[in-house]
Parts: sequence; structure tokens; C-alpha cells
Amino acid sequence: MPHFLNPKVGAVAGNAKVGNRVNLWTRWQALEYITSQNFERRALNTLGAVSVVPGAIGAWRVSSVNEAGAYHTDTVAEDADLTMALLRRGCRVEYEDRALAYTEAPTSANGLMRQRFRWSFGILQAVYKHRGVFGRKGVLGWIALPNIVIFQILLPLVSPFIDIMFTVGALWYFLQKHFHPGSTDPASFQRLVIFFAAFLIIDFITSAIAFALERRTPDTREDPWLLSQVWLQRFAYRQLFSLVLFKTVKRALTGEPFSWDKLERTAAVTYEEAEDSIQVP
Repeated sequence: MPHFLNPKVGAVAGNAKVGNRVNLWTRWQALEYITSQNFERRALNTLGAVSVVPGAIGAWRVSSVNEAGAYHTDTVAEDADLTMALLRRGCRVEYEDRALAYTEAPTSANGLMRQRFRWSFGILQAVYKHRGVFGRKGVLGWIALPNIVIFQILLPLVSPFIDIMFTVGALWYFLQKHFHPGSTDPASFQRLVIFFAAFLIIDFITSAIAFALERRTPDTREDPWLLSQVWLQRFAYRQLFSLVLFKTVKRALTGEPFSWDKLERTAAVTYEEAEDSIQVP
């Protein structure tokens, strides 16, 4: 609430955490929330340009929301659309990592893909809706929208090809080495391995930094074992999102209709997980 002492602040995004870490899928989502979503919001917070106030936890200035027309129904990512509308009007949107909410994440690959398809399709709708300010007006046009296009659309579409190129390059090297051992140059394969290893190391370091920033108090520290799964997540979990994004772009190009898809809920978030984070004055 103290953020709203600044009259320019239109909304504040809270720190959403996965509260039902019951299997590998939900643990990977918990890791993603920390190393991707919350880490990005920390960076955008420095410019007051947080692009999505999550539905799980967020605070809004009512007058700013009313001036922006409140929630619109022309996208399936209403929270992102409204956040962008506030940024477009010159409001600041900030992030508060001490405001915690434990949300229920999908527990299966099918449920996760359905949720993320709606998210990615809704974000694409919101970006297209506000495309008029891209690269020319305020933090929305110069920071938020370019960030979404580059890091949430273009890079996820390209990243699978990095893995494919490495795999094909490695197989080609070993085939050449087997059939033409005398003419095979190991230097090119070594450079390929070095570049790919550097990519993985940088990815792990940034994830570790994001993970460390979540450790604010002894009561809200994250499980260190979670970070160790970032390597496995890199090759299995993230490929799923690239597949979802390809499907999203295809749906957008064909112009097929899309509606809000309600996810099944299991009420698996335990009170004990959230209890330690409740501060009673």
C-alpha cells in the first residue's frame, strides 16, 4: 500500500508463488515463477513499467482503473490488457516482492498447456491492441512492449532451434568422425560445445541470482533443491512453452476464435505453506 503514496502509481504487482508443489510439473512452475516472472518484474520495477499485474495478487488505484475503462472483454488476458492501459496513460506500475500470494498451478502437462495457451494468446492480443505506441510513447512503447515481443515471443520461438542446431551439429561431427576420421576437425565441435556450455552457464547464473533475491526472510526462503532442477527444466519444461507459442501464433494467423478456458482446481494449496509468510502485527 505505501507505493500508492506516489500519485503516479496506478497499480502494484505482488509476488505470486506456487503453493501446490505436489509433483514435477508444479515444482518446475514454482521455479519458473521465481527465475522468470518475478525476476523480470524486479527489473521492470526500476522503471515503473511492470507489464502484467497478476490476477493472484495485485493492487489497483480505482480512479486510474476507471479512467482506463476498467476490464475490457476483447482479450483473454484482462490483467495484462488493463496493466498496459495504465502504462499507456502514463501511470507507473510497480512490483512488491513482500506481498505474497500462494496460487494453485496446473498439475499436469495438459492443464499447463491449456493455461499457457490462454496466457500467450491473451498477451499477443494485448500487444496487438496497444501496438500503436510501440517504440514511440512512454515506458509502454519503449520498454514494456519491446520486452514482451523480444523475450516472450521471439526468443521462445527461436530457442528450440538452438537445441536442434546443437544436436544436429554433434551428430554430424560423430558421423564424420566415424566415416572420415582422418579429415574430421575436432576444433569446430569443441567451439560448438563451448558456446552451448556458456549459454547454459549464463542461464544458470541468472536463475541463481533470481533465486537468491527471493530469500528475503527466514520464513519465506525457497527450497535450495528447487534451483538444482533448472538444468532439467531447460531441456524439458521450456520446450513445452515453445510448442504452445507456435500454436498461439498459428491460431492468431488463421484468425480462429478463442475463449476463456476454465482450469480444473484441486484445492491442493496447503495452509501450512502459506502460514509462515503471514505477518501478524
